[in-house]
Amino acid sequence: DYDKPAWVGIFNKDGQIVDTIFMKFNNKIDTLEQTDPCFVAIPDLCVRVTQYKEIITLPAPLEGDGGFYIVYQRCCRNGTIQNIVEPIQTGATYFSFIPENTLQLCNTAPVFINDPPIFICANEPLNFDHSAFDADGDSLSYELIQPYEGGIYVINPQPRPPYPPPYTNVTWSPGYDLSNVMGGTKLPLTLDPVTGFMTAIPEIIGQFVV
Repeated sequence: DYDKPAWVGIFNKDGQIVDTIFMKFNNKIDTLEQTDPCFVAIPDLCVRVTQYKEIITLPAPLEGDGGFYIVYQRCCRNGTIQNIVEPIQTGATYFSFIPENTLQLCNTAPVFINDPPIFICANEPLNFDHSAFDADGDSLSYELIQPYEGGIYVINPQPRPPYPPPYTNVTWSPGYDLSNVMGGTKLPLTLDPVTGFMTAIPEIIGQFVV
């Protein structure tokens, strides 16, 4: 089930909590669909998404404060994920860091142009435009990053409030790392830092954290 509410923590650069936001669930759920590019039947494929929205006011930063982390954490990942160790026990942390100089300006966040595909085909080239649009015309750069651990299954599946930064990287399974998140030898997943264009030729059938 979706969190009702979702707990979001705001921390300063030293990891001290500044505020906790309780984001209400709006009961709007969309089911994502994708035309099958592999021409094979994929049973029981269903991806549902929702949105949480809230308007908050951050405290005015003092010079040298450094900015704020906005953090959401949860357990649990799918047990069928194969490129990280103990995926069910490994939660996720998602955060955005808002630097001090950004808070002193009126600045717009970039928005991704395309939704990523729900699945891709083994042994077929992946060419996906993962770029974003910035209304202010700011320069954007792109990179694959280390996924982070988060809520812990059984012990603390929904941290209230989230744990403070810094955060722990997931542990990759043997044969996988940030330079080859889906395994194989043909063409590892890469993300062009300038264009945001994502390419790969995945060989192994499975589910992967990216």
